Amino acid sequence: MQPSTVSPQPPPSDWQHTTPASSIDTSAIPSVTTTTRPSTPGTSGTTGDFKVVCYFTNWAWYRQGGGKFLPSDIDPELCTHIVYGFAVLNGDQLLIRPHDTWADYDNKFYEKVTALKLKGLKVLLAIGGWNDSAGDKYSRLVNSPGARARFIAHVLDFIQQHNFDGLDLDWEYPKCWQVDCKKGPDSDKEAFAALVRELSTAFKPKGLLLSSAVSPSRAVISAGYDVPVLSQYLDWIAVMTYDFHGQWDKITGHVAPMYPHPEDVDVTFNANFSIHYWIRQGADPKKIVMGMPMYGQSFSLADNSEHGLNAPTYGGGEAGEATRARGFLAYYEICTNIKKKGWRVIKDKKGSMGPYAYSRDQWVSFDDTSMIRHKAEFIKAMGLGGGMIWALDLDDFRDICSCEQYPLLRTINRVLRGYPGPGPNCDIAAAADNIKVDIHELDENLIAPPDSVLLETVDEPTCGNKIFLSHSTDCNKYYLCHHGELLEQSCPEGLYWNTDHCDWPENAKCGSLEEGMSSSTSISITMTEQATTSPTTKLTTARPTTSMKPSTPGTSTDTGYKVVCYFTNWAWYRS
Repeated sequence: MQPSTVSPQPPPSDWQHTTPASSIDTSAIPSVTTTTRPSTPGTSGTTGDFKVVCYFTNWAWYRQGGGKFLPSDIDPELCTHIVYGFAVLNGDQLLIRPHDTWADYDNKFYEKVTALKLKGLKVLLAIGGWNDSAGDKYSRLVNSPGARARFIAHVLDFIQQHNFDGLDLDWEYPKCWQVDCKKGPDSDKEAFAALVRELSTAFKPKGLLLSSAVSPSRAVISAGYDVPVLSQYLDWIAVMTYDFHGQWDKITGHVAPMYPHPEDVDVTFNANFSIHYWIRQGADPKKIVMGMPMYGQSFSLADNSEHGLNAPTYGGGEAGEATRARGFLAYYEICTNIKKKGWRVIKDKKGSMGPYAYSRDQWVSFDDTSMIRHKAEFIKAMGLGGGMIWALDLDDFRDICSCEQYPLLRTINRVLRGYPGPGPNCDIAAAADNIKVDIHELDENLIAPPDSVLLETVDEPTCGNKIFLSHSTDCNKYYLCHHGELLEQSCPEGLYWNTDHCDWPENAKCGSLEEGMSSSTSISITMTEQATTSPTTKLTTARPTTSMKPSTPGTSTDTGYKVVCYFTNWAWYRS
C-alpha cells in the first residue's frame, strides 16, 4: 500500500460529525449486488420488538480510575438482557464453577447484577469465553452423554440457586478450538447440538433461557455448528461480528467491517456476509442477535508514513491507560485520544466499515456512533432478533469524551427501541439522521458447500494443521495460515519460498531455474506444521541458506583495504 500524501491536520473540535480531509475510496466493492430490501424473509420490525443484549464482565472492576466498572454502573434502561461473563468449566469434573469467587460471591456481583431483574431485565450467566475455551475440556463434555447429563443437572441447580434467568454458552469453538479447525474432532458439531437440545429440554419447563455466542467465520460455522438445530433450540444466537482483524494479522485492519472493502484480504470477513451465511445455513433471522464492539483493535505501525488499511505493523498498539492491554482500546480511550491528543480520524466514504484513527506509529479501528447506528438500522432491515454489545464497561459509560453516557449503546436503543434522543446540546446522532441501509446480497461463489469448510484443492488450498503453505504459481510468494484463512505473503525481492522460509532460488524447491517460473508452472504443495496454538501467530523469516562459493578469494591476505558495512536498526520492521 502506498504511503498517504495527505498531510496531517489538526483534529476537528467535534470529531464525530466532521468528515476528515482524507477518506478511503470504496468504489470497487467486489462481487456484491445491492437491494433496498433484505434478501431473506423478515419484517423491518417495530421498536420494542428487538433485544439489546449487553455483556457485563466481572473483571472490569479491577481497573483503576475512570475505567473501573461496577454493577451499579449498569443503566437498566439500555438493555433488555444482561449476560454475566463469565463462569467457567471445571476441567476435571466438567461442571460449571464461578470464575472469580472474590467478585462473584464475596463482593456479591451475582446478587447485584441479578437484582436488575426487578427492573424488568433478564439476566443470564455465560460460561466459557476465549481463555476458558483452551484445551479439550468442552469437547470432552459434549461428546460424553453421561457428562452432558451431569452438567445439565448441576448447571440447572447452579443458575437457579444464584437467581439467573438462563445460560449463555460461549465455547470458542466446537471443532475449531480457539479458531483452529484441525484441533477438535468432527463429532464436536453434532455433540454441541446435542448439548443445546438437551439443555433446552431441561430449561423450558422452568422458564429458563438458553443462548449462545457464536463465530462469524464461514469456516467455523460450517465445521462447528449444526445451524438448524441451534436455531430450533436456542432462544437467540449472538453472532460475534467483531475481531475480524487485529494485531495477529501483522497489518492494519478494521475490527468489525460492515461490508467488504476493495482492500480486503478475505471478502467474507464482514458482518453482512456472516449474518447472511448464518441465515443461509438455516438460522431463523429472528433468532439472530448481531454483535457490535464497544472497543477498537489497535496496532503499532512499522512505518509512520504508511497509515492506511493493510499497513505493516510490528505488534499491538500501546496499552490504554485504563484497559492496560496491548492491541486493544475501549471506546472511551479512543475518543479521548481523538479529542484531547490530536489523533486523526479517517472515515470510509461508502460506509463499508467504521473509522480508524492514528497518531505517529499508533493506529486503531473502531465503530463510532454513525456506524453503530447503521448497524442497528441493518438489524431492523434484515428483520433480525436484535443487537448485542461487547461490553458495557467499554462504551463511554462515564461520559469522559462524549456528550452523554453510553453514546454507542444509546444509539442502538434509539434505533431498535425508540429510546429518547439526546439533549439539545448533544447532536451526537445528527450525522446519521435519515440513514438509508442497503442490504448487500452474497456472492454465491463465496459460499462453501454445505458439507465442506473449504475445498481441499491446489487452486483453493487450505491451512489444515499448518502455518505455511507454498504458493501454487509464484515461487516468490507463500501463504500464512491465520485463523483458518490463507494470507498471501511475498519474500523479499530475489528470494524464493523454501518450505518454511525465504531462501536463495538455487536452494528452493520450486521448479527449475531455467524455466523462469512462469505463471503456469506447477508447484507441489509443501506445508509446515503449526508450532503454536495461539491466535497471535508470530512469523519468523529464516536467513537464506546457501552452499555457493564466495565470489571473492577465500584467503585472508591483508591487502590494506577496509570493507566497512553499515547496519541499520530499523530494517527489521520491513515485511
